[in-house]
Amino acid sequence: MKIYKGVLLASSLLLTHSAFADDDADSYLEVILMGGIANLDTQGTNLQMTPVQTDAIEPGTADFGDAWTVQLGLGYSIPLFDAEEDSDEVQWFPAIEPQVNVYYLEGDVDGNVDRYADFSGNFDDTNYTMDIKSTRVMFDLALTIASYEEFSLYAIGGIGPSWNSFDLTEHGNDCVEEVGFDNNDGNLAYEFGGGVTYAASEEFGISLQYLYTNFLDLELEQNADLGDGSTLSDIDSDNFDFSSQALVLGLRYAF
Repeated sequence: MKIYKGVLLASSLLLTHSAFADDDADSYLEVILMGGIANLDTQGTNLQMTPVQTDAIEPGTADFGDAWTVQLGLGYSIPLFDAEEDSDEVQWFPAIEPQVNVYYLEGDVDGNVDRYADFSGNFDDTNYTMDIKSTRVMFDLALTIASYEEFSLYAIGGIGPSWNSFDLTEHGNDCVEEVGFDNNDGNLAYEFGGGVTYAASEEFGISLQYLYTNFLDLELEQNADLGDGSTLSDIDSDNFDFSSQALVLGLRYAF
C-alpha cells in the first residue's frame, strides 16, 4: 500500500498521498514524527503584584532558534474522488486525513516590564524573561490539495487542549529587586498550516511543514519569590494569549 495519496500532514499531522495509477488508492494508517524550530509571541498582560502595584508585562518574543518543537501523531488517510495510485498526472484533492497529534513546544520569551503601570510615571526601565513549556493534544484534519508522482501538497488545521507552564522572571535594577515565579495554566489551542510531502518509498515519506498555533485565554497566578527570602502572595493577571510559528521536518510511516 503506497503511502502518499497526497496527504501531507503539518505539525505532525501530514496527509500524504503519493502517486496514483490505474488502481484505486487504499486507505491507510500512518505514524508521523517531526521536529524543528519555532518562534513565540506573547500578548501583554497586567500582573497584579500587590493591592497597590500592577506591573504591565508588555508583549514579548522568542525568535526562530530560541524555541523548538516536536510532534508525534497518528493519522488515517482516506482517498477521495476515485483517487488512483501511481498516477503521473496531477490529482486534485485526492485524500483527506483525520489525525491526533501530540506536540511539545519550548522557548524563552523576552520583553519589557512597566512596573507600577497603575500609577503615572516612567517605571519601564526593566525587562522580563519567560520560559514557556507547552504540551498540546490536537485533533487535526489534513486535506491533500494536489499530488503529482511522489510529491503532494496539503493543508492542515485543528483544535485541542493545551497544558502550559510559565517561569517568569522580572529582572531587577538599582531600585528594585528581581522577582520570579512558576505558574501552570491550560486551555484550548487552535492551529493551521500546510506542507509538502515526498514519498521516498511505499512506506516512508519525508515532509516539510509550516504550522501556526494560538494558545487562548491563559493566566499567570502564583506566589512570587522576591529573591531575599520573602514572597508576594495572590499574584494574578489578566487573560492573555500566546502564539507560535513552527517550521518542522519529519518522517511518516504508512502501514
